[in-house]
Amino acid sequence: MGAMLLNISANMLGLGNAATPFGLKAMSELNKLNPLEGTATNAMCLFLAINTSSVTLFPLTVIGVRAAAGSNLPAAIWLPTLAATTVSTFVGVSVAAWLGSQDKDYAQSLSQSSVPEAMTLRGERETQREIEAMERDNGSDRSETPNFDHLLYYPGLLSRLLPWEFVGAFLGGFLYQGFNSENYWVFIRSDFLAHWLLPGLMLLIIVYGVGRGVKVYEAVTEGAKQGFDIAIRIIPFLVTILVAIAMFRASGAMDSITLFLSPYTEWFGLPADVLPMALLRPLSGSGAFGLMSEAIEQDPNSYSAFVSSVMMGSTETTFYRTFRTFIK
Repeated sequence: MGAMLLNISANMLGLGNAATPFGLKAMSELNKLNPLEGTATNAMCLFLAINTSSVTLFPLTVIGVRAAAGSNLPAAIWLPTLAATTVSTFVGVSVAAWLGSQDKDYAQSLSQSSVPEAMTLRGERETQREIEAMERDNGSDRSETPNFDHLLYYPGLLSRLLPWEFVGAFLGGFLYQGFNSENYWVFIRSDFLAHWLLPGLMLLIIVYGVGRGVKVYEAVTEGAKQGFDIAIRIIPFLVTILVAIAMFRASGAMDSITLFLSPYTEWFGLPADVLPMALLRPLSGSGAFGLMSEAIEQDPNSYSAFVSSVMMGSTETTFYRTFRTFIK
């Protein structure tokens, strides 16, 4: 549940790359409860549907790019993005639940597979693999559950009060800047979402950790080390997908599809210059981000840049993420 909640939280903030390690960890933990080895359970499919269509409360990455490019209203994509992701999440969860209920053989397969024994055996296999991997990496025996006691300390009165003074200073600066702007609500819609929200969230996380007695810097570096280990594991699949996408684009197939679909997509307001972005977004997040950035740099206030930004903030690399998640 912890890994799933962190994955969903990162997606809600529009931080898709940060959500990937949590998604992999959550799927790995779900697989330990899977009595049908080699087959995705309904829970795994449902989580993947939520992961790829998660409600985006604040598309911070896209808003930051628009603000840096000089857009008049960088946060104007917030409401369309929220509406699009809310609808997509509702549809994804509904379809996943409906398909799961329609599979009558699924429950029978679970009952025939002796679920408790299968789960126990699978858990023992996963535990043994993790222990062997840690022994190979560190040359020593370690337990399955890592011990993070070295990242904790007993917070004194100063540790509890000083971080909140930083929060107060941040809020004071925000209120001062807001009340001294020409229009307070325009400041909230533009500057707050583009420049203040993400630093504020980071500050709150640090303050909460310090107040609870967490050695924040050491915890961040240890988490970065774990993230690096995950990155090493997924590099082969990442390279394969990126090469396939590059071949697809270089072959001219994307241009042909764009030329064929553009007369029809313009009927419902999708410009032809945004169509490559729509085709590439489910396949490659980095490639789609490059196309969106190019459209914003050309004219940050254009309709094409607006549509590209909404699309970037409200969709996910479905095929790529599905591939690498189930592979792991």
